[in-house]
Amino acid sequence: MNNKLLTKIFCGAISAAMMLSLVSGCEKAVDNGNGDPTDVPSGTVDVNDESKGFSVNDLDIVVGGKTLKIGGKESTLKDVLGEPLSIDAAESCIFDGDERFYTYETCAVFTFPPESGAKENTIDEVYFFEKNDALTIKGDINIGSTVEEVKAALGNAYFMDGDQMMVYNAENDPAKKDTLPKLYFELSDGVVSGIGYCANLYHAEG
Repeated sequence: MNNKLLTKIFCGAISAAMMLSLVSGCEKAVDNGNGDPTDVPSGTVDVNDESKGFSVNDLDIVVGGKTLKIGGKESTLKDVLGEPLSIDAAESCIFDGDERFYTYETCAVFTFPPESGAKENTIDEVYFFEKNDALTIKGDINIGSTVEEVKAALGNAYFMDGDQMMVYNAENDPAKKDTLPKLYFELSDGVVSGIGYCANLYHAEG
């Protein structure tokens, strides 16, 4: 195994350590110290008009022309993302069954057991830690894009949590950041360094 691949796996492992606790709910996410995002919303979301920027349809993950849905079935991962490099599992402290963490070349996926009824895990979060040329986001946004390019493609219906997380959700409401599905961009010096799709949990770096 070459060093580059090891680096990718290591990056995924760091993401797993940070986010598995969020999926399980065993630990609370860290906030910015006062319990609220630092900035007010920058716009509003029109869920019916994609021409105005971000809409709920942008929460679908399109890779290589195939669609993966947050909240969808774990069994759809293979068709869209292929075979993972590794799969790690841990017993859930909330639901019956195992939470699972999938590592791929460019992303990590977190799934959790269903509350009841369903027989397979649900996709809770997909986090891209390295550029994936097959990932399709409006305006060709990808890792390496600038904040201005993100805003040009998805509009001003976002809020900032600190200076490193740019968050778009269905209602653009920071007060509902722990309950609404969302698309978020991790930033480093004004450039996208990570892209995440999350069902209902958002991790704010302290």
